[in-house]
Amino acid sequence: METTWDLTPLFPGLESPEFQRAWESLKGRIGELKGLLEREAPLLEVLAALDAFLEEATPLRAYLYARYSADTRDEAALAKLSELEVLFLDFQRLRPRLTRYLALQDPEEAGPYRLLVEEAKEEALHLMPEGEEVLAAELSLSGRQAWDKLHESLTSQITAVVDGEEMPITKVRNLYFHPEEAVRKKAYEAELKAWEAHEVPLAFALNGVKGEASVLNRRRGYRDDLEPTLFQNRITRKALQAMQEAVRESLPLFRRYFLLKAKALGKERLDWWDLFAPLGRGRRWSLEEAQSFIVEKLATLVPKAAKVAEMAFHERWMDLLPRKVRWAGPTAWPGAGGKASSSPTTRRALSRCPPWPTSWATPTTTSP
Repeated sequence: METTWDLTPLFPGLESPEFQRAWESLKGRIGELKGLLEREAPLLEVLAALDAFLEEATPLRAYLYARYSADTRDEAALAKLSELEVLFLDFQRLRPRLTRYLALQDPEEAGPYRLLVEEAKEEALHLMPEGEEVLAAELSLSGRQAWDKLHESLTSQITAVVDGEEMPITKVRNLYFHPEEAVRKKAYEAELKAWEAHEVPLAFALNGVKGEASVLNRRRGYRDDLEPTLFQNRITRKALQAMQEAVRESLPLFRRYFLLKAKALGKERLDWWDLFAPLGRGRRWSLEEAQSFIVEKLATLVPKAAKVAEMAFHERWMDLLPRKVRWAGPTAWPGAGGKASSSPTTRRALSRCPPWPTSWATPTTTSP
């Protein structure tokens, strides 16, 4: 059974004619958008150009990042990903002008793009002068984005030794579900030791990413680092506080559960390596059995979701197994034949998600 994802619906390869055509087309889309903004073209023309740009950009970005995240030592993918970031810099230079243009439009005339215009009005209130925004975008390539790559590359290659066997951190964490406490404890201690060996570069990476975000947030007039993050995730501070309060109210139940679990394991209280310890007798599942189980159970609840899951397994949207050099981040991509969503608001959402670098006003405020 194949356990890695199949990216050929996006592109057959970096040297394929399909990839080369998409690459050249993307360059043209950016130039087209720039021309429309310079002559202050009608809203629908600008939106159509923006739509076309995202249609071209989404599969390119998805393909390169999927290859890189599956193997952070893939030098060809990493080099092309860096080229794409430079290419996107041309779009980022347009970003403040585009935001201000959209902010001046009437949401009623934007049709299904109404949300884009409404949010641009809010984002425009926090833009620095255009020159400063362009400078921030240019510096980000050797700043936040470089620290981001260091973090991803380093964490994907960290290994730990458990009982003489060297294994990637993702595989070590699977041992937390082992029925024997001795194995869980060894895995826990091995992981801590592995992270401690790399704590300095990881701390620099975190400070580099979040430090840049904090500086830009202050320059853009946000009251704190939380405000732009709430805006990007489309929730209010009050909604976040309500969710946090719901968590706090549920903590006694969780504590009671963990105390009962400790008792079931014959302990007074749980150690960290016991949090995921299994209770009762389980069994090993093959990947085929797991897939069938997921589809079967989803079918009884949400039949459409079961069909999507079945398609995801059949078309290999997922990279399933832990291994060294695979980034421990998202391990699935939305296949759909490599096509971007036809929904403008969905593409707007895609543009906000890291590591997608097209958010209009605050590209450095989301977490790595």
